[in-house]
Amino acid sequence: MSHSKQGKGSSSRRRSLCEQSMHMVVSIARLSALSLARVSLGSPSPASPSIAKVSVSRQPVVFPSSRSQMSPVSDSARVTYLAEPAGSEKSNCVDGLATEYIRRVRARNRLDSQEAAKMLQDVLPPPPAPFILR
Repeated sequence: MSHSKQGKGSSSRRRSLCEQSMHMVVSIARLSALSLARVSLGSPSPASPSIAKVSVSRQPVVFPSSRSQMSPVSDSARVTYLAEPAGSEKSNCVDGLATEYIRRVRARNRLDSQEAAKMLQDVLPPPPAPFILR
């Protein structure tokens, strides 16, 4: 009896336990991948005409070759606002509150540095170290 004429059943008998286990794992992996693909993508169905049709204009699109050839934007599209200057009044907006906080911190730091300078005027420096000849 030659090996080429043996049936499928006889070849599985010659496989080792490791080969049979690996064959089973590969089969399970293939089936689970196919079932996951079917669940996530849905079952195949005939193509539905759900694609919207887009109308295309027959006029060619012309782009200017440089910015100087572009038409200017109309003035009616531009909108400008005038901000009122924040006078001595305390503002409740974030910018006003931040400005007021910065002003207070700078004033406090300036006062602290002036007081420290006044205190240092009254303090005498330490005497010089004695000079010892050897």
